[in-house]
Amino acid sequence: MRSVNVSELTGEALDWAVATCEGLPIVHDPMGFRSGSEAGYWIWDQTPSGRMTKIGRGFFSPSTNWAQAGAIIEREKLSLASPNPIHDNWCAMTWCCKAKQDGNTALIAAMRCYVQLKLGLTIDVPSNISQ
Repeated sequence: MRSVNVSELTGEALDWAVATCEGLPIVHDPMGFRSGSEAGYWIWDQTPSGRMTKIGRGFFSPSTNWAQAGAIIEREKLSLASPNPIHDNWCAMTWCCKAKQDGNTALIAAMRCYVQLKLGLTIDVPSNISQ
């Protein structure tokens, strides 16, 4: 594991952190591929009709997928502010600013804010996860 500032999380590492916040069952390389596109971290729910989805690009990726992030944004009541002449990035915050994060996109800012709200400003992520 390595310690990372939430403000620096991107890609698979940010999606992994969101899955952690959501309490989803995360397993590393459950099918034993060791390398390639199917290796990596998965949401691996072995209950009947359980979800088995790769974390990251195109699968479980709330940092890029509005359909996945939208429910979190609404449930956690995250506010979004768009870039403006004074601030180049998107900003997401909770009511009373308990958590506040910036990002290049609205979803990156929102998911960083969610992770900060649930886990704090610095978290431990697996050393072998892409960022």
